Amino acid sequence: MLLAIGISLLLTFSFIIVQRILKIITRVDVQKSTIIFWGMTVIVVSVIALWYGEQYIYKIPERVMPVMTLFFIVAIVNVFLAQRSGYRPIGIYDTIHFCLSYPLLEEMVFRGLVLPLLSSSLPSSSSITILGLSVTPAVLISAFLFAICHLQYYRLSRMSIRFMIFAFSGGIFFGMIADHTHSIWLPLMLHIEFNVLSVYFSRRRISVGS
Repeated sequence: MLLAIGISLLLTFSFIIVQRILKIITRVDVQKSTIIFWGMTVIVVSVIALWYGEQYIYKIPERVMPVMTLFFIVAIVNVFLAQRSGYRPIGIYDTIHFCLSYPLLEEMVFRGLVLPLLSSSLPSSSSITILGLSVTPAVLISAFLFAICHLQYYRLSRMSIRFMIFAFSGGIFFGMIADHTHSIWLPLMLHIEFNVLSVYFSRRRISVGS
């Protein structure tokens, strides 16, 4: 169990680890290139997990019907939460990464790698259920790690705490769906939806204000 938690922590902070290594090697500003090398790192780790461990990345969703009620509820709630998310990526580069790259890589890390790793090491039974789906210890821990991982992108502030609350609550529901279907693909759709809507509403608010 300690090994699983240790690996999960390394994966949680893998973005900042890659960024620090790049700074040491290149000694230049690596802000824009970090996500590329982080993505390459995540892909390598996911391939290793494909052959030697458990992963939910390269799997077709199983038992989809029991999660569809929760899926559509989260999809609807996303519309309202995205209006208050506070996310405002600037420029086309940051916007594309925010809408596509970060959701994909974060789902690969937290629901694709961390969740199954913790699930294989922690008790699977849970007294908490939502719409018939269990909220296991692995789901809760992976959601917490998903929340604190956002401190890699933002300094601790009232706004970053807000981001982490959104991430923790979303991480629970994304985790429940991934845990039941053994796949990241449904949570990935919800994650992309939330980020895209956040950009849309932030841009619309700016245009209305101007």
